[in-house]
Amino acid sequence: MKTSRHLGLIAATTIALAGLLPAAQAQDTTREQRMDQALQNYRNGNTNAAPAARDAQPAYRSADPRNPQPGPAARAEQNIKEGAHNAGAAVKRGAHRAGDAIKHGAQRTGEAVGNGMERSGDAIRRGGEKLKDKSAS
Repeated sequence: MKTSRHLGLIAATTIALAGLLPAAQAQDTTREQRMDQALQNYRNGNTNAAPAARDAQPAYRSADPRNPQPGPAARAEQNIKEGAHNAGAAVKRGAHRAGDAIKHGAQRTGEAVGNGMERSGDAIRRGGEKLKDKSAS
């Protein structure tokens, strides 16, 4: 009795698996066909695009339009560009500040020289007045 039960169970399992196997193959075939079709559509979409549209995206971008993130080389290139831009801006700012400092220093020096000359002139004038007073007396 047990053997007939086992045989019946094995037969039922075999029939069920035999019925599922073609369905699984058919499902794989349709998936494979869909994947092939998607690949063909993707290739045709990229090769038939206008040259301006192809050149609009940077070459470093991912080939998959659903993932437009730049790769590591593109990020490095972007960082270098930004670093050069920042360095240029810093040099420009430094030159501007240095120019302002030189201008301010020259202005202060000029004022100091002017003040010194004015004071010297005042001292000479006072000295001349003192000499004049002494000679008059």
